[in-house]
Amino acid sequence: MFTKEQIETAHNKVKSGADFPKYVNEIKNMGIRSHEVMLSDGTWIFKGVDEQVVQFKRGLENVNVSTKSSQEKFKQILSMHQKGETDYPTFCIQAGEAGVEKWISDFEHMTVTYIDLSGNIIDVEPIQIV
Repeated sequence: MFTKEQIETAHNKVKSGADFPKYVNEIKNMGIRSHEVMLSDGTWIFKGVDEQVVQFKRGLENVNVSTKSSQEKFKQILSMHQKGETDYPTFCIQAGEAGVEKWISDFEHMTVTYIDLSGNIIDVEPIQIV
């Protein structure tokens, strides 16, 4: 079983995308199998291996999500974030500008899928664990 407080403690250690692999290890060890972020309203949904679900609002709310998605623009934004060049709030705002409405981190398949307002997949990235 995991709690909102445990998740927030783990997330507070993340300063940029470069910290994401350590974060994934930590929340996976809690029994979390997936994490969904909805940029439009700031909802986070965590699902556990035992069908546990923890949902709450965290961070930015009302991020403007462009109706026109750009895979090329998003890949540039993601690359900068993964290198540690942007913080999480900046990444969220920029992802919304590139048309990302939400993303789903799947810790069983070790992928993050980025999705636009129409439900189209903009990108699927492997999660690299250190």
